[in-house]
Amino acid sequence: MNIYNITVKDNKGNDYPLANLRGKTLLIVNTATKCGFTPQYKGLEALYEKYQEKGLVVLDFPCNQFLSQAPGSDEEIDRFARINYGTTFPRFQKIEVNGEKASPLYVYLKEQKPGKIKWNFTKFLVNDSGEVVARYESPTKPEQIEGDLAKLLGPGSKTEKPLVKAITGLTLFSLDGCPHCAIAKTYLKKFGIKYEDLSWSKKENDATFDFFHIKAAPVLISPDGKGGWWRLEGEEAIGKWARKQNKKE
Repeated sequence: MNIYNITVKDNKGNDYPLANLRGKTLLIVNTATKCGFTPQYKGLEALYEKYQEKGLVVLDFPCNQFLSQAPGSDEEIDRFARINYGTTFPRFQKIEVNGEKASPLYVYLKEQKPGKIKWNFTKFLVNDSGEVVARYESPTKPEQIEGDLAKLLGPGSKTEKPLVKAITGLTLFSLDGCPHCAIAKTYLKKFGIKYEDLSWSKKENDATFDFFHIKAAPVLISPDGKGGWWRLEGEEAIGKWARKQNKKE
């Protein structure tokens, strides 16, 4: 028996064989959305962003066994973590970690690093060979285990760069066939947000961009009279064009 023999459920209810993660370094955490340790989501995401390219995967297993601190559906929990803490690591179906109904994964983890799970945000570190190499109790912050991660993965960059997605030409309406609208839709879909559901007022627009670290350049798209489209990108170009129109009038 090893961790790669275990199949769990993703947060859509689909089977997910952990064999899919063979060769990856895993940080497995039982989480809750209404716990004093819930802000650790931020630290987990920071580790994931820093070490993902080196092979780290954070696995989030919500658990409602501790004072019912993970209420809500799998979808609600997922949305909470993404919107409030910007998490991008994989999240799985809500499970139990202790007792007769404990997930087979947690039965295995506790066999490797013995002891009943005491509370939310207990963490297990699994190396790229599938060996459970460390267990950290709830008070241990994600940043406190970075040294152990570095030994397995190698040190990350000394200066962390902010996550910046450059999306140019994000228009205020959805234009059929427009590649920029398609990019915006695809990116926002990762966070469970439907492009067409946004009203895109300037205040709402700016707040959304700031939260997701999106850089957007204003763009003006207009029919060219020949069955195609012409476009101007950036405030300077659009302003120059507008001034010319004013002079014509």
